[in-house]
Amino acid sequence: MLDWSKIDTWQKFQRLVNALFELEMNSTDFKLSDPNIGGDGGQDGILRDNGNYLDKTGTFLIQSKYEKEGTQPKDAFTSIKSELLKKEFANYKRHKADWLFLSINVVLNTTTDYQAELEELARNNDVSMVVCDKEWLGIKIQKHPYLVKWWFEGVQNLSIETPSAYFENYEKELIQENTLYCETRYNDLNSKFTEFLEILVQLTSYGGKNEYKLLVRSNFF
Repeated sequence: MLDWSKIDTWQKFQRLVNALFELEMNSTDFKLSDPNIGGDGGQDGILRDNGNYLDKTGTFLIQSKYEKEGTQPKDAFTSIKSELLKKEFANYKRHKADWLFLSINVVLNTTTDYQAELEELARNNDVSMVVCDKEWLGIKIQKHPYLVKWWFEGVQNLSIETPSAYFENYEKELIQENTLYCETRYNDLNSKFTEFLEILVQLTSYGGKNEYKLLVRSNFF
């Protein structure tokens, strides 16, 4: 269970969302804006042309909308709807995006499916949009232990964490497989080296004739 009270400013939320999509979309072309440095031109993150995520392709525009803790879904819906109509749809078209990924730190699917209503609003304005609410984000974030540790558990130095902390069983298998490989490789090399020494001894018994010295070239290693 994620402690969302740790994400208590819009700057933190934007940086968290950017980090999540950077990991999820796995692209070095993902351009991020810094919430602490001036305006971002209507995009918190953008991946141009070669995006490929959730069976969607093209240019992806990432936007984050932060609401104060305890904001009700209906109030969040009203606020987001206003911002979409006021500027976000225009930004989407200005950036010539193919998809708008809109993230919000409120659960929108309650008795009323506000997420579906927002996506329908987008379609009516010729915008392809994916709404990523708090529940959706939580599922994705928990796939990435780094994000959980850094943003929700306050771990500041992740280098002290060993892989076995997350993948204990898998780590044991890796150790066993690596040990078996090393033992097999050692025995193979030892056998070849022994064979090499035997040939070398035979060559020395010929009195060091030049024609036999040419044989001392090896494919043993």
